[in-house]
Amino acid sequence: MLASLRMKQSKEIEFKWQCESLQDFQKFIKAAHTWGHDFSQTKKVSIHDYYLDTSQRFFGERHVSCRLRKQDKRWELTLKSKSKLKRGLAERLEKTWRLGHLLIFSQALNHCQNHILKETLNSQKLQVIFEIRNKRRMKQLWITPHTQAAISFDSVSISRKSRSFPMLEIELEFIRGNSASFLSFIQKISRLTKLKAAKTSKVERALKTFGLRTRKGP
Repeated sequence: MLASLRMKQSKEIEFKWQCESLQDFQKFIKAAHTWGHDFSQTKKVSIHDYYLDTSQRFFGERHVSCRLRKQDKRWELTLKSKSKLKRGLAERLEKTWRLGHLLIFSQALNHCQNHILKETLNSQKLQVIFEIRNKRRMKQLWITPHTQAAISFDSVSISRKSRSFPMLEIELEFIRGNSASFLSFIQKISRLTKLKAAKTSKVERALKTFGLRTRKGP
C-alpha cells in the first residue's frame, strides 16, 4: 500500500465507459451540450506510459502501479494504489513526481531508480513490464460553475515485448469541486447516451492479458 511508502498522497477519482469509436465520444459531448455544460477546446496529446516493476514484483506484491509517463516532451513518475473498477468508477491514492525535460527514457528511468525510489527499492532494479501508447483527445468540462472534470477519448495500443492489442475508452476524471455533483452527472449522462460502464481499466486488461497479475496467497 502507498501508506507504507511514507508519501504524501492525493486521491484520484475517475469514471470509465466502454467505447467502440470516436462517435461515442462525440455523442457524449453533444449530450452534455444539450444541458448547457461548458467545455474547453479539444486538446490532442500523445502519451507513452511505461509500467515498471522489479523482477521480485516489488510494486505488484504491494498492489501498487508504478508508471513512468512521457507527455509533450515532459516526464513524470506516478505511484498508484491498485483498485478494480466498480461499475466504471475508480478511486485511487496516488503520488506524482515531475521529472521535467529529460531527453530519453533511459535518463528518466535512471532518475527514478537512483534518486526518487532509491531508498524504497533497496537496490532492486526497475524494468518495463508493459507499455501503453495513447492518442488522447481531451476537453475540460464544467459540470457546475464550481465542479470541474476532464473528459478524454483514449485510443491506445498496449504492448509487452512482441505482443500488443488495441483498446478504446472514454474517461471522466474529477478535477475539483463537489464530488456528489460529479457522480450525479455520471448517472445522467450514462442514461442519456446509453454508454455502458467499463468493466476493466487499461492496466487491468494489460495485467490479465500478459499474465502479470500477482498471485493471492500460496
